[in-house]
Amino acid sequence: MGLINIWNYRELVGELVKREIKARYKQSIFGYAWVILVPLVNLVVMTIVFSYFVRIPTGETPYSVFLFVALVPWIFTVNAISSATSSLVNNSSLITKIYLPREIFPLASIMAKMIDLFLNTLILIVFFIIFNMSFHWTVVFVPLILFFHILLIVGISFFLSAINVFFRDVENVLE
Repeated sequence: MGLINIWNYRELVGELVKREIKARYKQSIFGYAWVILVPLVNLVVMTIVFSYFVRIPTGETPYSVFLFVALVPWIFTVNAISSATSSLVNNSSLITKIYLPREIFPLASIMAKMIDLFLNTLILIVFFIIFNMSFHWTVVFVPLILFFHILLIVGISFFLSAINVFFRDVENVLE
């Protein structure tokens, strides 16, 4: 594979990311708003269940902020691995017609989900502002943690997308 090979195809990766984002919400009434609506609906449902019925203590932190801090990276992880796993199968017609490094398809899927992660992180920051929460100095480590988290997702996605080519059950197991 090599990073040089991927670097040479960076423009194609960018076009694949754009294509995936446009295709995802093409026939949808709410369109790109789903990127924000789905996590917020998950947040509301989980906040009601875990703060009123299960009653998990969060100290002074509002439960919605406490939950959304964990929900944002979890949604990114699940969606990125799921879409990257099916990326080779979904693009099989393109792969069989011309030479392309196969690695760019899972990478493009992950990068498309990174845009969703960015938007959800902005919502999380708005929550911090609304609830007058302060940021701890350890927030400076978030980019480093995110870098390693993305490397983990890329590794898992490469492995699962390769297996999914031969055993389509992998997609169903992930769901």
